[in-house]
Amino acid sequence: MVISKIFEMNTKCNSRISFTDFLPKWFFCICACTFTLCGFCKGQDIIYLDNNDHRNGKVIEITPEKVKYKNPENPGPVYSVNRVKVKLLFNENGSFLVMRKLDSLDAKLSEKLINDFINPLANKPEVFDKIFNMQHKQVNCKILNEDEKSLTIIFNDLEVKVDRSSLVAIVYKDGKHQLITDVAVTAEVLSNFITSKAVANKIEQYGKNVSTDKKIDLVIAEKNIEKSIKKVEDVLQYSNDSLATVLLKENKKLNDALKKLKADSIADSIIRNKDYVNAMAKGSASLRKGDYENALKAYLLASSIYPMKIEPKNQLEIINNKIQIISDSIYINMQYDSLITMAVNLQVVDSNWKEWQRAIAYYKNALALKPSDYYCQKQISYLEKQLAIRTEEERILEEKRKKAELEKRFQNLLEKAEIAAKDKNYQEALAAYKEALVIHAENDYVIARVKIMEFQVSKLKDTSDNKKTNY
Repeated sequence: MVISKIFEMNTKCNSRISFTDFLPKWFFCICACTFTLCGFCKGQDIIYLDNNDHRNGKVIEITPEKVKYKNPENPGPVYSVNRVKVKLLFNENGSFLVMRKLDSLDAKLSEKLINDFINPLANKPEVFDKIFNMQHKQVNCKILNEDEKSLTIIFNDLEVKVDRSSLVAIVYKDGKHQLITDVAVTAEVLSNFITSKAVANKIEQYGKNVSTDKKIDLVIAEKNIEKSIKKVEDVLQYSNDSLATVLLKENKKLNDALKKLKADSIADSIIRNKDYVNAMAKGSASLRKGDYENALKAYLLASSIYPMKIEPKNQLEIINNKIQIISDSIYINMQYDSLITMAVNLQVVDSNWKEWQRAIAYYKNALALKPSDYYCQKQISYLEKQLAIRTEEERILEEKRKKAELEKRFQNLLEKAEIAAKDKNYQEALAAYKEALVIHAENDYVIARVKIMEFQVSKLKDTSDNKKTNY
């Protein structure tokens, strides 16, 4: 009765009442159903290739060799494209994957990113548009309008005009995106934000541990009670004494309720401050120990309690950089160990010394990863010296072998020449002696035998000519 009186008198006083008070419940049901149906209308993923071409479809699997997807227009077959040809992936939520960056990350993190991309969670609507520029920076803003040459945005409450030529990509808050430069350039810039995106997802995940519903309800309740008190005070100006007495009692109840809410708000603030301080302390202690996983969790919790605080975000960036450095270091160590193993396998087989040149190449590649590595430097120096010694020994042996072969041929030619001379086949003997003379040009015996054979050949020729004359 009291509330109805307040409503009645408040109406007479022309105070504002929200139009939603008069909307029927079925109106909200229709709206809820409409938005629910819209949520099931999934868009397509876009696969950008290294030749600036792209494929549309829904990515269903990413293996070490292939990116597999389906075409919504023909949902039967599964299509695939070679993973090495893929530069960049975008899904309908505006999330993206850069394949080169993905290949350099830890296997578990890479698998997590792929799974989150293929099976995106129902995220809250984005508040800002995102633009990525040539300076490898991400700017969260609100795009007012855009044309072929520039964009007009709201950034830090200021209206700013941005030249399109300075940008590489735009991700709109509705999940749509636009590439402005070459795919390779865009992928290079966006690769800096893959790990940061993962951290953002973790912030959201850990933020769920802190209930914000109570805080929201508290603020709404405070505002509603304050409005009700204002209405009661306005009504008092136009009411009689008896009604005023009733309204004063109602006013007291409302004031008491507001005081209780404010007291609860102060208590909640104290608890939040305590949780924030504990989270920051735990994060600092874990970071000093090098326990980056627990430090990350603690600072994520602190950031979710007070999202506007700068310190947790700074610490998260530091941890993220350290994790990236560790990830890069692990990748380098894996490559280094693989190169060293291949080099040692070639080096240990002494009979396979001609493969040592390949072993040196492996050691040099490993040294490029760790320029100050003493082991690689020592092995390269040792193998180069041993390779030079073995090469020289091989050259000497080859010379001896060729010399022995020539000596054997020399003896065979002498034997052939001697047999031919004995059979008085002086022409054949002369040819064999001359060939032997090419091998040992200063051999006195061969020189003498050549002269004798020449004389005998000449003599035979003269005898033949005389016989022809007599006839």
